[in-house]
Amino acid sequence: MNSVFSVVFKYSVYLFWVVALINLYGLMFYSPLEQITKPFLIPILSLYYFSGNNRNSAYVMALFFSWFGNVLIMSTEFSMILAGVICFWGMLLLYSYQILKNLSGSLVDQFKKKKVYMHY
Repeated sequence: MNSVFSVVFKYSVYLFWVVALINLYGLMFYSPLEQITKPFLIPILSLYYFSGNNRNSAYVMALFFSWFGNVLIMSTEFSMILAGVICFWGMLLLYSYQILKNLSGSLVDQFKKKKVYMHY
């Protein structure tokens, strides 16, 4: 049983690209394949994330909010779409929290360190 999971984790990137290309095909040609494959993209991406050693609970929750928001936005009912947008907002807050937590110093200090050359 353990070997089945290791194979699924190992090939999850390829599975993601196959499903993403099918989704893109459905999106380009207005096929129902887009609606069928869309809910599978983030769970497959999660499989790839779980195959690594550095798992973070905030990132897992962000992936969940992203997936749930994606599923809710597929609905045509306004309240479901609004709930999906709220889920995406929660995902953005979790990503922002993770980024700010991993910065050394304040955000202002990080911008001061960055050297940007602008050519006019």
